[in-house]
Amino acid sequence: AREPSNVEYQTGLRMYYHQTGPGFGCLYEEVSAYVGEELFYRGISECKKKIQTEQATSHTSNANNDHYQARFGHHLGIEHALALFFYCGNTMLCEEFRKSYRGELDQTDEEIRQNHYQKFYWLGRFLYEAVEFFGKPNVTQHKSNGQKRLTIYVGVSKRVLLRSIQAEFFQPTSTTSSLDIAMGFATDLGNAHNGAQYGVVMELKNQYKHNSSYNVTRSHWSPWISPYAHEDEYLFYGYTNSIVVSNIMIHTY
Repeated sequence: AREPSNVEYQTGLRMYYHQTGPGFGCLYEEVSAYVGEELFYRGISECKKKIQTEQATSHTSNANNDHYQARFGHHLGIEHALALFFYCGNTMLCEEFRKSYRGELDQTDEEIRQNHYQKFYWLGRFLYEAVEFFGKPNVTQHKSNGQKRLTIYVGVSKRVLLRSIQAEFFQPTSTTSSLDIAMGFATDLGNAHNGAQYGVVMELKNQYKHNSSYNVTRSHWSPWISPYAHEDEYLFYGYTNSIVVSNIMIHTY
């Protein structure tokens, strides 16, 4: 295998969807360019079924927010389910979408933001709402085996340098409760013909004790809607954070 390279972990820019407008008229126009019309409509059919389930109806808005027209107690909408479904289920779309938060080295912050709004305004906005308004504070596992403090992992296929142990979620960040799944993402098998590259797994935990009211970071437990439910994905995307990097495991090669 190749000698791993070290790169700075980029958290992306904070976006302000309530202060600007979209480049496309709707989510369909943004997403269908990557997944195709047939798959998009198949996604609508699948999401309509799943949004009626108990897991979906348990997601109700936790706040009133005039910027995003959120109202306390409102149920998660089909647009949020679709954004989660395609983000979790289409690798090419997910990669291009996440890149749009970081941009190119020669772009200014404002250029990066405007490019993101032009390409992915609706997908970004609906994912942000799904996590920040319909997610849950990350203090318990969203499972039937009882509530307990959650340890989650992020697999990165490169050896990354962190500016801080304080986790930042300016771009949607996929995590998992499974160390094995994270280890898989830490291996860049796409470059296997050149010798697979191995990265790191970051272990994330609440900064405060499990029952503390200061644990305010929200996540959206995605297996109820994700085509890859076995990954047990917790999606983070918000600007109020109490999660820290508690450990870094280097994937040997």
